[in-house]
Amino acid sequence: MAPRPGQAFLLTVAIGVAGHGCGGNPTVPSKPMPTEQGHRLTGLVTEAVGLPVLGAKVTVGPGTPGERSTTTATNGLYILIGLTGSQTVVVSADGYASVTGQVSLDRDAVFNAEIRPVAPAANISGEWRVTFQATGSCPDLPAALLTRTYRASVAQEGARMTVDFSGAAFDGSTHFDGFVRGTQVAFALGDWDHQGIIERISDTQMLALWGNVTAAAGASSIKGKFDGGFYLNEKSGGSTQGWGCESASHLVTFQR
Repeated sequence: MAPRPGQAFLLTVAIGVAGHGCGGNPTVPSKPMPTEQGHRLTGLVTEAVGLPVLGAKVTVGPGTPGERSTTTATNGLYILIGLTGSQTVVVSADGYASVTGQVSLDRDAVFNAEIRPVAPAANISGEWRVTFQATGSCPDLPAALLTRTYRASVAQEGARMTVDFSGAAFDGSTHFDGFVRGTQVAFALGDWDHQGIIERISDTQMLALWGNVTAAAGASSIKGKFDGGFYLNEKSGGSTQGWGCESASHLVTFQR
């Protein structure tokens, strides 16, 4: 489930770090911490147009007793430590052709790789009519707000895509980034810095759609899931009330 933006459609992340003790000197570990042996290998794994690849496997010394591996983070970055000598590096991911290279680890080194999808990305650029439909029981929201339809303009460069929504009274940005891999389409409506789609229903009501879209592209439609929520804020007098309807299986449909 995508995080909920809250009644004011704002996200606040508070990380508290507290120390505990009973006075006196801090405790000293009974054994020294181990030190890192060898060198670090870091790098970035992308596909064409510089799109980071999440979950790509990076293997150093494949098939040897000292084989080491890790996977890339959401930003495509990885790190391996404690490496020495001249090593073979293999970068692989489901749906992509593997890349192999050599690296010398007599000091810290960087190995970046661009991997190419086996199947080309579906072409979804153009104008669409998009419908978000809430599923399950949503007793706190008016039925008329559980289905929202907008216009969307999709621009695409290889696997990278952007979508811009229009056709309603919006507050804030309606521009979102995503990717197309094969026929899989994915983009986020909001993140830690952006608030998703915010539609002004009336002078006193605002509706936010906030979450993640994953869908499959067909010949004339894109259909899938909207993992997130419909959030309604209503001002009355000097106060504001909020209601939400969250689900991992709300529906989203793009039609030409």
